[in-house]
Parts: sequence; structure tokens; C-alpha cells
Amino acid sequence: MNPKRPAESDDDDDADNASTNEIAPKPKRQKKDPETLANEAHQKQAKADKALYKQHWQDWLASHTVEGEMLEEEPDKDESITQTDALKKYGLKKEELTSLLRYEKKNPLYGGTMKLFLEDNVRELCFRKMGMLEGMEGSDEELLRRGEEIWEAE
Repeated sequence: MNPKRPAESDDDDDADNASTNEIAPKPKRQKKDPETLANEAHQKQAKADKALYKQHWQDWLASHTVEGEMLEEEPDKDESITQTDALKKYGLKKEELTSLLRYEKKNPLYGGTMKLFLEDNVRELCFRKMGMLEGMEGSDEELLRRGEEIWEAE
């Protein structure tokens, strides 16, 4: 003889089935208040603007690429920066550095080649990127100045 467990008793089955079979009606859609609508519209516009600024930056990079061109001579140690350091210090991406002239030499510590950039050029590229992604337009001086302000604020 198999005794029934409490959850399997016959007494409660009818009550349980009745409550699970009834589906609660979906709540009606509520109208959003004007403040919420304005907020959503503002967020949507900000996102579209950000995408546009990013596209302007990509277009600028594409038009200023110097892939394959090299510096004539090795820059001095105090005015140059390696690719790795440029990526870390200035928050740039490898493909963004293709818009700068570089000098390649054999890496003395590891195998492979080491890419050296002029640090002033890398810094200027960083400021230009920050200014353009902020949506700044105007002359190069204004763009770079704004980028530098953003850099220092961070």
C-alpha cells in the first residue's frame, strides 16, 4: 500500500486547478506622462547624435589614413611613444593609429617589430577624437582645445 504525500491529496486538486486555469487579464496600456515622453525623446536624440559623431570620426580617420607610410628617421626617445603605450595612455585603438606616421624597428626585448609614433601627434589625435565624439565642430584649434579640456577633465 502506497500512502499519498500531502501535496498529492485528492481534496485540494479541484481548488488548485481552478485557480491556475483562470488567466488574469492583461493590464491596460497606460498613457505616459509628458515628462516621460520628453525624457525618452531626449535619450533617443542623444543616441542618434552620438552615432552621428562616431560616424564623423570614422569618416575623418578614413580620409586621413597614411597606412604604409613611415617616418624618415627614428624619433628621439623623449619625443616618441610605442604603439602599446599610445593605446593605453591615450585610449586610442590600433586602427586609429593608422592616421599617423610611424617608425618601425626590431624590438630589442621581444621578437617582432616595434612601432614608434611621435607623442605629440598621438596626443593631438586623442584630443581630436575626444572633441569630435563630443560633437564639436569648427576650426582645428577649437576642436583640439575642446578635446584637451575633456582629456584633462577625465
